[in-house]
Amino acid sequence: MRTSARISHYWKHRSVSTLGDIRAHYGASLASSYVQIAVLAIRRIISVKDFGCLKLILLTPLMYTVGFRGMVETGRGRMRSQNRQELRAIMYSTFKTHFCYLRRLAKLSNGNGTFSVVVDVGANAGDFTIGVSDRSDKVIAIEPGQANFSRLQSNIKENHLNNIRVEKCAAHDRDEQVVLGGMNSDLRVTSGFGETADGIRLDVLLSKHQIDEVDLIKIDVQGHEEHVISGLRNALENGRIKLAIVELHPKRGVSRIAVINRMKSLGYRPVLEDKYLFGQTQLYFELKPHGHSGIEDSNPISLDAQGLPDPTLESRLNPPVPTQS
Repeated sequence: MRTSARISHYWKHRSVSTLGDIRAHYGASLASSYVQIAVLAIRRIISVKDFGCLKLILLTPLMYTVGFRGMVETGRGRMRSQNRQELRAIMYSTFKTHFCYLRRLAKLSNGNGTFSVVVDVGANAGDFTIGVSDRSDKVIAIEPGQANFSRLQSNIKENHLNNIRVEKCAAHDRDEQVVLGGMNSDLRVTSGFGETADGIRLDVLLSKHQIDEVDLIKIDVQGHEEHVISGLRNALENGRIKLAIVELHPKRGVSRIAVINRMKSLGYRPVLEDKYLFGQTQLYFELKPHGHSGIEDSNPISLDAQGLPDPTLESRLNPPVPTQS
């Protein structure tokens, strides 16, 4: 065999082997992530109402294997899945909405949480939007990507919801065009080349909808958190947001302490933290009472993945100042 033929033969088989290794690693990573989600969902079951969502989670591997396409019952509504990637995204986002967001909101409101106005920033296909629609007078759902936005509109229509208004734009700190990267629930504002969308400050968007006060805003923007908060500065400084949930993505360079300090500077205190999975955390902020000086008096509750209180949050948010000897 000639040298060139040997080299070609080597790289052909080498590339097949490498591709196989990548597929095996990817499959193992998916399986590991799924097990973590399923185990945490089971641990967080507290009533029969949880079994609708749990059923979807437990059936997802079978549906994924057979390449299921069609309407998926989430326990909170119906969502359409057209491929395996969308099915995974539906399962994970439904898990977050049911076993994380809505569970913690119930804890903060003693189970009586109803809202006049909710703003869902990073609505994706509508899991959170649909999840809070039955307890809200109005929901503003914001999603920049065309594919996600189309799925969002379709899912809202499928569930016959009339109290939701959708906006195809990216929450940003300036009013300008932005570039998007990723797909499904991983879609995010980035740099370089890709799909473009209109970036807009949330202050401008609230004014457009003539909204003076927001009961709840959820921000899940895959690393763009600080930009979104900057674009909401006027509403926050004037106390027009009652409760804010910010999902942090430290793997994308977001500083947890920077977000907390930014919200504190705008008049908000962290009252709960849910460190659920994959190194991510959801921080819940409420408007400080008049005259409140900071987090030291707020007794925030931090919950680990199992939903158990973590008494170390306050010391981590406000480390002791070293004394000079």
